[in-house]
Formats: sequence, structure tokens, C-alpha cells
Amino acid sequence: MADVSLSPEELAGLATYVSTSRNQQLIAVSFYTISVYYTLLTFDEEVAIILPQKWNRGKMLFNTIRYGAAVFVLLGIISDTRNFFVIPALGCKTLIILTDIVFRLTILACDIAFGLCLAALLQVEHKVVFTLILLCSTGNTILATVLVLIIDIENPAIPISREELEWFGLPCYPTPRPNPHEAYILHVRTYLSFGLTTVLLILAISSLVLRYTKKTGGLIEIISRDGGIYYLLVTAARFVGAVMTTPVVREAIDGSPAIFLIAAVQYAIVPILAQRLMINMRKVDYLGSEPIASTLLFAPPGPSERSEDSIEDGAMDDPVQVSQEHTSRETTGRVSPAEGRNVCTNSDV
Repeated sequence: MADVSLSPEELAGLATYVSTSRNQQLIAVSFYTISVYYTLLTFDEEVAIILPQKWNRGKMLFNTIRYGAAVFVLLGIISDTRNFFVIPALGCKTLIILTDIVFRLTILACDIAFGLCLAALLQVEHKVVFTLILLCSTGNTILATVLVLIIDIENPAIPISREELEWFGLPCYPTPRPNPHEAYILHVRTYLSFGLTTVLLILAISSLVLRYTKKTGGLIEIISRDGGIYYLLVTAARFVGAVMTTPVVREAIDGSPAIFLIAAVQYAIVPILAQRLMINMRKVDYLGSEPIASTLLFAPPGPSERSEDSIEDGAMDDPVQVSQEHTSRETTGRVSPAEGRNVCTNSDV
């Protein structure tokens, strides 16, 4: 219970904290539900498209994203909701570290998938450029992972009292605010994140313009077919998040539900979009394209495997049209450069 000796200002601060904490939990539970619902809803699609594939880097990437997000939701429900669980201080510290590791690995896998998509959309053929794009896509997550884990490990294990457990319902204390030195480093990282996200947004728009001017069909049709729609949505969301987490903006909206919404998009919606992107990659691999983004990650299937996959994928295009395209390629003996780099594809997820 609250201490009656608290001053009016302290009581007001406590009331604000409780209100903010409850809003955060409501948002978190809502997005946890979306994540679980999507996983259950698309289980048959995973069995039909991903499960039959051989174990390789593509399949490992997909499963890391899908089940990493599921494990994160489970850990989040244990540590961040009003469940009134009694967890020792050391157990809470371990739980927080484990949650951050799972979350960062999941987001890193998403970054790799979106980096590959961007490289394919830009028709990258040089390994140096391809590597730079991947570094821009994953660099911020790698740096954030290192900094967050250092802070988690250095933070002491703080026990929570019975009164606080009854009042808040949370089994663990929220992560303490970083010290001034750590805060300075985190501020530098937020501006670095903003810069990298801006570069990725510019590249995404450039890829959209490049493909729209070279292809026939409507804009929405092109970016939907190529998988660029998922990348554009994620890049736009991350750009907004990067702006809102810069120190100046964050201080202005501190405690606002918008902060929690942006965080929820990162741990719930981004993994969903990454999974949709990889499913889209697998469904369109009959085009036979092998850009460097695909060949470095996915192993090409044999003719019989490609034929079986085409039959299994119910969401594929008209099989008669696909057959005609294959016949045309066999007649000409080659695939045109424009067609060969048509989409964010892979040969074997």
C-alpha cells in the first residue's frame, strides 16, 4: 500500500506512474494477442510452404523470426503484465536479460530479411554494395543489443516488496533508467539509428521509383508482387520510431501512449511483416531469378523440387501462365536481365 507519509507531489507522481504502467500493459497485451493470433492463423501456410523445405539459412531465418516472436510474447506476459507472480530478484534479472536477447535476435533476423529484400529491389550485383546495405539494415540492432545487454547485466537485482506486488501486480521491477554515461551513449545511438533509418528510407523510395519506371502495371501491383510493400511499411514505421526516440522528441512526449505503440509495432508487427515477406519470396521463386541477395542466403532447388513446390503453393499465379513462361525460357535458352532480377525472391526458403 502507499505510504501515508508521502507528499502530495509524490502521490501525484505515483498515480501518474500507475496510470502510465496500466496503459503500457493494455497496449502490450493487445499486440501480444495480434502476434499470437497471426501465428495460429498462418500455421497451415507454414506447414504447406516452409516446412517441406530443406534446412538451410533461409528456413532458419524464418523460424527464428516466427518462434522468436512467440517466445518473446511468452516472456513478456510473465514479466510485464499484472499476473501477481512471485519471482525472486535474481530470477527477474535473468528473465529481463533473456527477454532482451530473444527480442534482439528476432529483430536482427527481421533486419537481415528486409536487407536482402532491399538489395534485390535495387538489383544489387556487387558484394561490397550488398554488404553495405546489410550493415545499414542490421548495424543499429547489433549496436543496440550490445548496449542493452551491458546495461541489463550491470543493473543490480532489485527485490520487489509484497506491498508493491499487491499494488502494481508486476513480478519484476521495470528496467531502471540508465546512468548519465549510459544515457549519453544511448542518445548517440538514437541519432545513429535515425541516420541509418533515413538512408534506408531513401533507398526504399529509390527502389520503388526504379521498379515503377521499368515495369508495367500499377504502383500497388508492382510493390505487392515484388515484396516491396512489406519493406516500405517497415521502413516507414521505423522512421517514425527513430524520430520519436530521439532525445528531444522523446522528452516532449515522455509517458505518451505513442511511445508504447511504437515499441509494440517493433516487437509484434515487424516480425509479422518479415514473415509475410519471406512467404512472398517462396511463392514467387518460379520466376527463376537468382540475384546476389538470394544466392548468398538460399540454395537453389533442383528441377523436381521446384516443380513440386509450384504445385504445393496454392497462392501461386496461374499455372498455365507459369508453364508458358517456362516454355519460353527453354526456347530462348536464357532469362532476360529485367525478369531475372524481378523480385525479392529466393530459390529455397
